[in-house]
Amino acid sequence: MSGFTTYRDLAAKSDDKLQVADDPDASSSRWKPMLERGEATTAWQRQKQYTADSFFVRFRPWLFSVIKGRGMRMTFLPATLIVLVAITPALISGQKGQTDIVGVMAGQVQWFTPPYYTDGRQRAQLYGDSNQGGPWIDRVKIPAGKHVAAHTHPQDELATVIDGTWYVGAGDKYDPAKLKGYPAGSFVLIPAGLPHFVAAMESAVIVQLSGSEKFRTEFVEK
Repeated sequence: MSGFTTYRDLAAKSDDKLQVADDPDASSSRWKPMLERGEATTAWQRQKQYTADSFFVRFRPWLFSVIKGRGMRMTFLPATLIVLVAITPALISGQKGQTDIVGVMAGQVQWFTPPYYTDGRQRAQLYGDSNQGGPWIDRVKIPAGKHVAAHTHPQDELATVIDGTWYVGAGDKYDPAKLKGYPAGSFVLIPAGLPHFVAAMESAVIVQLSGSEKFRTEFVEK
């Protein structure tokens, strides 16, 4: 948390000079050479055109409470004040030794269109990498009125319906009469190697998939 101490100290000023005496790392910080060369005062004065000094003096108690509460980090550059927000990425690697809770809100899910999706579907990687193998969790979005032709997977397909109603049927060829609807909250297991087809009818569907091997699909319906 030394970054917070540094910027809190830099926010205080007297006679237009930087004050870093309260910084426990001042003796070894990068600001010491600036102080010795007399450049600290000049650097601070350049910030006046951005009113950074008055902003910190008036709002720093509130700003730093927000920073500490939301996990924000700050970088101070001679001519610019930059605030970097640590946003949880859509892809969570799940590294060993991780001690913090990591969450992804619905609005933070990053959808993309893989090159093998040519029917309007989108995919999002929440955990791991389904293209590389190992534990992973993805989501798939199917537009309303679209279906996926009959196909198989070399591993069991474990699916949880997040939004909408997911229609699934078994067979070597898409047949609407064989579809069965699974509303949001349903869990569906499709055995490895079983030819099946899926569809979204009246509304778009979001399904969450998970696995421990590289995700692969083979279409049996040409």
